[in-house]
Amino acid sequence: MRRSDREIKDVDRILNIVDKCKVARLGIVDGGRPYVVALNFGYRRIDNDITLYFHSACEGRKIQVMRENPYVCFEMDCAHGLIEGKKPCAFSFAYESVVGSGKIEFIENREEKNEALNLITSHITGADKSYTFPSQALDNTCVYRLVVQEYTAKINK
Repeated sequence: MRRSDREIKDVDRILNIVDKCKVARLGIVDGGRPYVVALNFGYRRIDNDITLYFHSACEGRKIQVMRENPYVCFEMDCAHGLIEGKKPCAFSFAYESVVGSGKIEFIENREEKNEALNLITSHITGADKSYTFPSQALDNTCVYRLVVQEYTAKINK
């Protein structure tokens, strides 16, 4: 990381950033070409390990590409704002961001799907509610996790 003065290493502080972000961008490789898609997400932390959870339709370009190559990267950012300077080159932009990479795993088990969808719902709404999703909805929804293998965070206030 070029600006090590902005790097966040403490996992609790990193997860505070993740808590504020509502959209993660997945970077995938489609036939040697990059492809980025924005998704709502939920997550789970076990010790310093983070797993991100996503859902979408069961078919389409993104799903096909991830089934062919499950290794992806991600980016999320929040807390945006202009930092004005006294001259044009002194302007900056405030942000908090997390980037990383890992491997996608598709979830087929209905109970695991239901649990993952609840993590997503809780993260997006901020409410700690638990839902039981109908079987048909679970069957018609693709749910997958990103087992994060590496991640870094950065902040500019």
